[in-house]
Amino acid sequence: MTENEGRASPHLAGLTIEPDKASPYDLVLKLGTSRFECILELDHPDFVIGGGDLDATFTLDCWLSQLDRLSSGDGPVALLPFNFSDQCTGWLRVRPARDGFVEVQAGWSNVSQYDLGPSDLTAAGLRILDFEPVRNARIERPLDDLVAAVATLRESFAINP
Repeated sequence: MTENEGRASPHLAGLTIEPDKASPYDLVLKLGTSRFECILELDHPDFVIGGGDLDATFTLDCWLSQLDRLSSGDGPVALLPFNFSDQCTGWLRVRPARDGFVEVQAGWSNVSQYDLGPSDLTAAGLRILDFEPVRNARIERPLDDLVAAVATLRESFAINP
């Protein structure tokens, strides 16, 4: 078995974060056939937490924490941030669909990045009450595949910050 066998490809899960030279931040989130500018670094005064930065790996660790909570049945929905902006924030809403499958829906909130702290990324449902879904920006996939794809994304950012 090769190193990559047994891991879900982010492409197969329908969720990727890739370099994109057309974006001023050089990242694009692809969800199914939709594309979004992706800013995974929270601009916050407490930029250094426990020796780590509030960078993409921190944000993706928060995603994994939220997906784990959803997987264990500890909550009906997970909100995963993908765009920290001055005026609004982009989120992926993940909720159970059927028999191990989840629906992943992209959307926006008027809550700006300056209204969020690092701890809000693991309890976003308490702060993001105005989630506005983007029409047709959704996929339905097995939760296990989504978790594996996010873990692969997280690993790629840890290797190539």
